[in-house]
Amino acid sequence: MNDPQFSTSPDLQALLSELIDGKLSDQGQQKLREILRGSAEAQDEYRNFMALHALLHLDLGEGRLQLLPPVAISTHAAQAACAAPASFEPQDKAARWGTGEEDGRVLTSLWPPRLHALRESKWRLAGATAALAASLLFVWSFLSSGPPFGSPVGVPIAQTETNEQAKSLVQQDAPLSDVRAVAVIGQASKASWSDPQLPVSNGASLRPGGFKLEQGLVQIEFFSGASAIIEAPAQFELVSSNRIVCKLGKIRAHVPSQAKGFTVETPTYAAVDLGTEFTVQVGQTGESKFQVLDGEVHLWDGLPEQSVLAQRLTAGQGVRATPAGELIELGALESNFVGRKEMLEQATISLHERYEDWKQFSQKIRSAENVILYFGFDGHAPWERVLRNDGANDSELLYGAIVGCQWTTGRWNGKQALEFKRTSDRVRLNVPGEFESLTFAAWLRIEGLERWLSSLMLTDGHQPGEVHWQMTDRGQLMLGVKAEPDESHDFYSPSVIGPKDLGRWVHLACVYNGKEGYVSHVVDGVEVSREDVRIPTTLRIGPAEIGNWVPQDLKEYRIRSLNGRVDEFILFDRPLTTEEIHSIYEAGVPQS
Repeated sequence: MNDPQFSTSPDLQALLSELIDGKLSDQGQQKLREILRGSAEAQDEYRNFMALHALLHLDLGEGRLQLLPPVAISTHAAQAACAAPASFEPQDKAARWGTGEEDGRVLTSLWPPRLHALRESKWRLAGATAALAASLLFVWSFLSSGPPFGSPVGVPIAQTETNEQAKSLVQQDAPLSDVRAVAVIGQASKASWSDPQLPVSNGASLRPGGFKLEQGLVQIEFFSGASAIIEAPAQFELVSSNRIVCKLGKIRAHVPSQAKGFTVETPTYAAVDLGTEFTVQVGQTGESKFQVLDGEVHLWDGLPEQSVLAQRLTAGQGVRATPAGELIELGALESNFVGRKEMLEQATISLHERYEDWKQFSQKIRSAENVILYFGFDGHAPWERVLRNDGANDSELLYGAIVGCQWTTGRWNGKQALEFKRTSDRVRLNVPGEFESLTFAAWLRIEGLERWLSSLMLTDGHQPGEVHWQMTDRGQLMLGVKAEPDESHDFYSPSVIGPKDLGRWVHLACVYNGKEGYVSHVVDGVEVSREDVRIPTTLRIGPAEIGNWVPQDLKEYRIRSLNGRVDEFILFDRPLTTEEIHSIYEAGVPQS
């Protein structure tokens, strides 16, 4: 036990021993929280102590899960810990360990080398994995009453004063997977809902509930495997991944064999599909029409489990159901329903029109005098390694140097973006000057939040006045401002980026209003948080990076690389209003 890797301070060792034995008092818990929050070394000692505990458990218990700290953790976290695969490969060593709730895994990136060496015996390691995982889960929840470990901008937590609002935001749990969703949007063409808050972008998840499509087309892909093209005006309800209620409008459903039993319910009958393609139309009076294009559909007078079969329809057959329920055979099938091929063609045309509209709008933005930087990420040769500044201040000094990033497709086919995938990918730039206010705005497609902090734009250092704009692994947006020599003021949003946002284009903006004294975060044109500035600070940027960070002397959280794509980045030298930011979002959102 002379190995320094497993040495602990006497006070911390005593507290951890009581924790393992289930005898740690409330006072002891508070003391342990304070020690772990204020010391990175103590956090390392905690991990080593728990690793040793897991190893002893493995040696003495022959790999059976016999001893776990009797502490309160969430059911979801406990299940994730006990189900963690023993053969998991370590993630980036700078990643913050946590519950990994978004996919049921437990990160093992900070496990000591000894424990990794035992992976050869996966059955014996399973017990140690669960024990250590539960321990790590405990400390994550144990410290949830305070800020996450480390300072987002390189200042130890012990030196950082955070107001009560910021503390409450940091404490919020990471957004869980959208487990209630039953479908996603596959395509959309000039579509708009009656509720403007509902998504229309490709890949956006849809939960059970009522929807009213005011105009356009949407193709909804259900998790059962069925898909439905819905034409406006339409009113419907998503009940489950295998059932939709159509109250008004036209639906063309394609149901592969994997989704057999997919049901479209109308005011008169429920059409149960047996692996076919069929259409349903419901008029203002409640009259319904059913047509089978391929395969077979059964009409039920109500849901199948509650009624008897009313009629079988095979390919080429169709009926009209009166509001009273009378079925009348259709003489000829109506062909004015949009199919999957036509849907794709219309969506492609709509996207091209949106792209052209955005080009015209962007010309107005980039020519404004208050624009310091405008990176449009467009019109570059694929071999170019310099990101052109398209703003009014067309100086090569404000160009960006592309390091590692690869050119890829942006929000529209034909538009470019840069992909940030590797930990070395970044865009180097230098922004001289001092500013009373700044506004950051960017279009991103976020692919993952596996790091505790992911860079949007960070200055190389963190001297007085310098700013760090980044995201946390909990889906929070954060602006760090070095307001005093030994203090960083960090402005957090709630957890606003979740698993449902990964893989789709989102618009993020941050406003530092030095004149009125506030910082606001805006997502997709909607302000999600606003916080007062305690000490007004003259802002500086200087040498900086988009999508990455030069860690300098900081030992923790050194890797803050972005995982995703960027295809527009604007820096203003004045505070934009939320309405102005919303207009940028409206002009640039891929679907309409």
